[in-house]
Amino acid sequence: MPRSLRVHPDYIEHVKASVHRAGFASQRHLANEIGISRATVSKFFNGKPIDVLNFTELSDRLGLDWQEISTPLAPEIETATHDGQPQLRDWGDAPGFPIYGHSAEKQRLERHIADLTCHVIAVTGMARIGKTFLVAEVARKQAHQFDFVIWRRVQDYSNPKQLIAELIEFIDDRRVDEDADTQDYINQLIECFRKHRCLVVLNRMELLMQPGGGLGTFLEGNEAYGALLRRIGEQHHQSCLIAISREPFKD
Repeated sequence: MPRSLRVHPDYIEHVKASVHRAGFASQRHLANEIGISRATVSKFFNGKPIDVLNFTELSDRLGLDWQEISTPLAPEIETATHDGQPQLRDWGDAPGFPIYGHSAEKQRLERHIADLTCHVIAVTGMARIGKTFLVAEVARKQAHQFDFVIWRRVQDYSNPKQLIAELIEFIDDRRVDEDADTQDYINQLIECFRKHRCLVVLNRMELLMQPGGGLGTFLEGNEAYGALLRRIGEQHHQSCLIAISREPFKD
């Protein structure tokens, strides 16, 4: 994630209304209570970029989900070289700050990512326990193992085909055939995963799920995500997809 975030225009009124719901008399009262300058608080409520740590702190104190109300700024794209090989990383809105503690969980995730036979990893749990920060920290640490790294949040796409097409174009540096069906897109993505070692992180997967159905039980119109996860998990290739969700994984 960029080092700054801003409230999405669609959520500004909702965010402003949360001040009284959270028990604060005013924005000034909120600023004084948590020790953040009134100028920063004003920017937050008016959709201006502020430091990510202040953004998440304000969201938490107001009982808001920072990932839901935020809109990413310019994507963070890195080029690197490892052992003489070029690498490309598009971090999207991935957090750029470490999460403290959780050593056992970090080590477990590192082992799974390094395992060439582990193609799909589900990181699940209730809201605001640090899933996104944990995955981002470990992914950044392990990025040198991959030719391509791409981080996306699924709510930014109107349908699975749009997201899969973007993954293909990022990895293979080519335009896809818009007339091809979703299954063909999945086949093309699997071929990309065979040719290159890729790490794909999909955040907010619970937004695609039937509530209480578990990760794998998709809402109507999103069933192709289920086919995508199954194919990535079953096929032979050298890549890894991490799904972050509040819903538990359903085999």
